[in-house]
Amino acid sequence: KKKRTHKKPNEEELSKIPKTFVLRKGETGRLIKTLVSDIRKVMLPNTAERLKERKQNKLKDFVHISGPLGISHFMIFSSTTQGTNYFRVAKVPQGPTLTYRIEKYSLMKDIVNSQQRPPSITNGYNFAPLVVMNGFSSQSTHMKLVTSIWQSIFPSINVQKTKVK
Repeated sequence: KKKRTHKKPNEEELSKIPKTFVLRKGETGRLIKTLVSDIRKVMLPNTAERLKERKQNKLKDFVHISGPLGISHFMIFSSTTQGTNYFRVAKVPQGPTLTYRIEKYSLMKDIVNSQQRPPSITNGYNFAPLVVMNGFSSQSTHMKLVTSIWQSIFPSINVQKTKVK
């Protein structure tokens, strides 16, 4: 067994990694369900890919189970009766919550279909996404809050230990 290259992280390192639940709330359309599954793939490996939501599940149920599982954030998609779609990012257990109105979006299958030679992503979902927070240098408290929430969703990168291929 390879011990040097396949080193398992210890419990202290695992507890520092932020984990998310990506879920739908209420009645949503077919395209929003596909968008939720796409976001779950993007957030892999630190999210539950096959999370089952039922109509009788309340947000409180997910909050209760998030503690033992080490979940730090919720990404919640919802729709209104008028057809407006919303995306909420919540820090668990006691906020803050960011709410966005979804106006336009592209699904993964749409992007792949628009490319002439789409890349095959076999091992792409085994590693956490890299997010560069550039251009969020506003002095307002709202922008500082938004920046800190989005930075805390993704694991931090140790530049000295990161191997670039």
